[in-house]
Amino acid sequence: MFYASCTQAHGNDTHSEVIGTAGALAIGRNPRANRVEIYDAAGIRNECTPTFFDRFEEAFLHEARAFVAAVQGGAGAQSQAGATLADALEATRIGNALRQSLQSGQAVTL
Repeated sequence: MFYASCTQAHGNDTHSEVIGTAGALAIGRNPRANRVEIYDAAGIRNECTPTFFDRFEEAFLHEARAFVAAVQGGAGAQSQAGATLADALEATRIGNALRQSLQSGQAVTL
């Protein structure tokens, strides 16, 4: 299952979950604005980051700086950038497999 949204009532929630035959892996399942947990009569909870931009502001700045450095430095600086063309190709391949699985109702092996 694939779901994407930039807005949630409780704040920005970005997580990934991979479920396999031998177990599961969850990344960022409980979104947090900080490491504070509140315990009271209402239960246990934590504050979420309010918006997508609040959560990823630093990442956006880092990405913009890396892009400027790559443009100013030419091809040598570009090797310091994060994603590669191969990464983009693999993401596209996975996205196509998700769409094929959704349309056919069958599992698609990658």
